[in-house]
Amino acid sequence: MKSFRKKIQESLSLKFLVLYALFASFLLSVFWVALSNSQSMLASEIVFADAKLKGLQTAQLFRTGSDRLKKLKAALQKKKKKQEQAVKKVAMHVKNDFSDDFPFHALIKSSGKVLYSSDASLQKVTPFHYKNLLRALQSYELSGSSVFIAPAQKKAGFYFYFPISYGKNKTAFWISFYPTSGLKENLKQNLTALFIVIGGVFVLLIFFGFLIHRKLLRRLKTLAFKLEQFWPTKEENQSSNKETTSSDKERGNNNVEDKTEEDGKKEDERMEEGNHKEHLTDRDLNKETGDEIDYLFFETAWAKVMIQEKQAALTEGRNKLQHFNELVQNELDMAAEIQQGMIPTSGMLGQMEAGVYYAPLEKVSGDYFGFFPHPEGDYYIMADVSGHGIPAALITMMIRVQMNVFVPQGLEPGSMLAQMNKAVAPKIVTSDYFTAFLVRLLPNHTLQYANASHQKAIVLRKQTGEIEELDAMGFFIGAVDELPMEHETNEISFEVGDRLILYSDGIVEGTNILGEEFGNERFHEEIMATRSLSVQDAVDTIIRNVDAFAEGEPRKDDYTLIILELRRRES
Repeated sequence: MKSFRKKIQESLSLKFLVLYALFASFLLSVFWVALSNSQSMLASEIVFADAKLKGLQTAQLFRTGSDRLKKLKAALQKKKKKQEQAVKKVAMHVKNDFSDDFPFHALIKSSGKVLYSSDASLQKVTPFHYKNLLRALQSYELSGSSVFIAPAQKKAGFYFYFPISYGKNKTAFWISFYPTSGLKENLKQNLTALFIVIGGVFVLLIFFGFLIHRKLLRRLKTLAFKLEQFWPTKEENQSSNKETTSSDKERGNNNVEDKTEEDGKKEDERMEEGNHKEHLTDRDLNKETGDEIDYLFFETAWAKVMIQEKQAALTEGRNKLQHFNELVQNELDMAAEIQQGMIPTSGMLGQMEAGVYYAPLEKVSGDYFGFFPHPEGDYYIMADVSGHGIPAALITMMIRVQMNVFVPQGLEPGSMLAQMNKAVAPKIVTSDYFTAFLVRLLPNHTLQYANASHQKAIVLRKQTGEIEELDAMGFFIGAVDELPMEHETNEISFEVGDRLILYSDGIVEGTNILGEEFGNERFHEEIMATRSLSVQDAVDTIIRNVDAFAEGEPRKDDYTLIILELRRRES
């Protein structure tokens, strides 16, 4: 029993306590490393949030309709000689409206000219301020932001750029500096105190865990001690054996002949009982005492068996899912090949030379471009289904089928879109719909077109180099059986060398890492910049520049870009 007691004390007390201490040390180390890293980040986030709130509150001074904004605009609109005096006079009043938290103010045009500065050393705009002026101007023009906030480089604080529009394409910025050094130090001190308190609570939890652990070990030691008292010790067994032997000897000396067979049987039974007690196994001992540890070991072993069975079942299920996924992916690959085969490739499409870029977001796309020849005028259609994936791809096939039905009838684009809606709306049982831009090029170079709420088509004139946007009234297709408006058909003249650009919204709505969209203005600039290239080279160049603008930001929609150039008249 002493070996059993030592086994409990050594294997549980020493080993468990050492492991517990190592685990506690590891947790403390991870805790302090995490706190030290997060302290500065949390303080910076709080400081930036305070600066943003301060900037938005201060922007009230420059809201539309405020007296200060009106006076500044009036001063900025004066002629050059009177402008500086008027601006400085009004700027002093504006400066007084700010609290003492702002030690620096300036008024600078978007061109970089300094009109007023509370710091005499700032006579011309620095590269730092000029870069931020461009960003503030871009933010104001794109989103109408009332304030642009930029962190200072050489000191703790933020610069606020408040836009002031005082004429057509004329913008100035009132700049104020908001220092945050004191606030950040106070936050660091408060966070340090908070982390110390949290660390103290963590240490107390470890201490109480240690106490609970000690109570468990004490209980096991008590159980071992009681087991030792319950069974006779080795010395007691030896003493009992000696007494039995001496009494037997005395009995044998007095009456050896009287020893009966019954006495021998009793002796054998007593010896067997002693041997049974000496060789009692730990398993039998645990059964009689109800040892919780042994029960826990048994339950743990049983749980291990059950976990292994569950893992085997999960592995089998995962293999089945993997096999099923491979089948699905193979079928999607086949569907993508079929859909890709429906899209016209680069080259001559009737009277037009086409440059084509078609890139699904997933394996199959919700974008569709089709060419359908007709003796009285070829049809070109660009469509974009509202969803993605397989449902959207199935709807694009439906569009192709309906075009093959209606093109032989030689309908005008507006009428064809209306007929298409009547045909497909009852069949689209989901909430999906699609937009479309349908063009028909007549033999006399008249371009008829209709728009079902799609992106406006673009015409680039060869002779003048000008860009025209094509649009027509029309509702998207497939959402309702009865359209709320008719699709109108418009027409323009189209000459040899003119280009028609059709595209999906994924091109212009693609964003970069700052969340800025590529936008229609940049898209128009790219079309103008590539007008001397062939249609396919122009398409490839525009797509490269769109991807470069994204700066690695993943695409969020299908990309389709088609450039069509009229090359010849029909004979």
